[in-house]
Amino acid sequence: VIARSLATQALVKGATVAFLDYKRISHRWAKNLPQVHYAPDVTTMANALVSIAAEVHRRMEIIENSPLSIEDALADEVRIVVVAEELNGMMEALKEFEATLGKGTFKPTRGFAEIMNLGRAAKVHVVGFAQYPDYTVVPKRLMESFGYRVLLKHSYNMRNLLVSRSAGSNPPASNHPGRGYVVAGDRVIKTQFLFLEEEECAELVRVAYEARERMGLVPQKVTRQQESDQRRHMRALGA
Repeated sequence: VIARSLATQALVKGATVAFLDYKRISHRWAKNLPQVHYAPDVTTMANALVSIAAEVHRRMEIIENSPLSIEDALADEVRIVVVAEELNGMMEALKEFEATLGKGTFKPTRGFAEIMNLGRAAKVHVVGFAQYPDYTVVPKRLMESFGYRVLLKHSYNMRNLLVSRSAGSNPPASNHPGRGYVVAGDRVIKTQFLFLEEEECAELVRVAYEARERMGLVPQKVTRQQESDQRRHMRALGA
């Protein structure tokens, strides 16, 4: 539910959203919507991560070569949001997939790490979900890259895993529908989350896209130069 509402808000504002739907059924509502890339299997998830990592590096090069501020240098670039479901299962599947790749091939798990570490400055963000993050599968250094954490129906152990001890007491999970906690640094904020039905989300995205299209605000397709630059970065990464 949270992933759905966050993705809808991003799409309505004109972002591109890549759904890495490991369960294959979490985001069926988003299939075929404009500015959506839907990856329901390990091959398409791996390709998406490698391509987005290359795009991050392309944007970092733009920033490096621009005299403008970081924000102004990327003013014309579309924000990208990666929604990753079931992080534990996804990462395990990607690691098994990588065992079939040739030596020297850029690995999708490395792509995920580079998106997590470099993406924010490049207008690329990750929203990840897990029942219980397993640090043997998802490295702790990557989990620490999430600026905000959301707890819903959490256990005592889950809370201790994701929340700093300096944040104080360990409140129990709320029994109120749609209510949980947002963790920002040492602050734990009880929050009522937005609930949107699947078809409601899809309709909001379609209507907003049509409105932006009428106003000439829909981004143009990727230019040949952008494609060339991205391929160059993919080759540099070994992809």
